[in-house]
Amino acid sequence: MPPNYQVLVAEYFSTKTTDLSNLEKELSGHIYTLCYWAVTHLRSGDHRVYIVSNVLTSWKKNTANVAEKNRRQAFLQNALLDFLDKYSLVETGSRAEEGI
Repeated sequence: MPPNYQVLVAEYFSTKTTDLSNLEKELSGHIYTLCYWAVTHLRSGDHRVYIVSNVLTSWKKNTANVAEKNRRQAFLQNALLDFLDKYSLVETGSRAEEGI
């Protein structure tokens, strides 16, 4: 039997720290890695974008606490904007890293 999708997402985003700044760095790293994997030109397939979208949505909604959902949404939005600031789509269609 394959593992439960929600369990895999929860395990991926689980952290070992309670310090807020370290927690945000660790979660940002996870989001950055997922986004990079989704858009890198080194792999083929449009499916990666949809997989990452579903993983991030699942993580954002995987809590019963409304305040935590709102915090995750704000954090996710900031992490995605940070990722977009670091990567740009050049005219040739390849992705170029900027200032990493």
